[in-house]
Amino acid sequence: MKRMLIIPFVLSLLAGSAVANPACTTVKLNQYISNDGTLGSACQIGNLLFYDFSFTVNTGSAITASQVTVTPETTALYSSDPVTNPGIRFSSMPITVGAGGTMDVTIDYVVATLSGSNLIDDYRLSNLTGSASNGWGTVAVSFDNTGQELFGGIGNFSGTPVSHIVFSPFVNGVQVSTEIHVTKPSGSGLTSISIVQENFSEKIPEPYEAVLIGSGLVLLGLRRIRVKPGA
Repeated sequence: MKRMLIIPFVLSLLAGSAVANPACTTVKLNQYISNDGTLGSACQIGNLLFYDFSFTVNTGSAITASQVTVTPETTALYSSDPVTNPGIRFSSMPITVGAGGTMDVTIDYVVATLSGSNLIDDYRLSNLTGSASNGWGTVAVSFDNTGQELFGGIGNFSGTPVSHIVFSPFVNGVQVSTEIHVTKPSGSGLTSISIVQENFSEKIPEPYEAVLIGSGLVLLGLRRIRVKPGA
């Protein structure tokens, strides 16, 4: 009977962090702003917490946060990374201008590790999608406590895009400010940015790895006990 109690104990260690915060879901940005305002009310993607969302229109028409869809991402995007890359995607954005138009908006939020340990090792602008007709679009991403900035673009953007930033040393949390800008000086057609996806890779803490290994050994031992002849 004591052996059978080991499995629930191990599973509780593995799942203990998952019950503290609700999982982030695919909803509009205004709901994230209303529901996930503080660390205590943060939602969870992978082993990271996301909270303190805000949306600011700097230039252009009156787009609102209710027009932006937020989707949690947990896909392992790059085989070179040993773990998944929790992230967040902003899409369905009507950030679109015609000839002579300019629009500029900023999305701010905070991402933090579930444990509070310095485990976030990098940031990647993993998807920047738009269309540019005689214009260009840019995404400038800055971080509050690292002194680093990322800059990407589409269309006639003339800068050198930087899609990946390594945090050295690793951080336990960072405030992200993502400024999205589109400009179309002249001509027919529209210029727009419709998808911005941002991912953060995280180093798995050693105690968690030990639990994973230990749980595998425990389950293997229990299996051998159950198939032992004469049992």
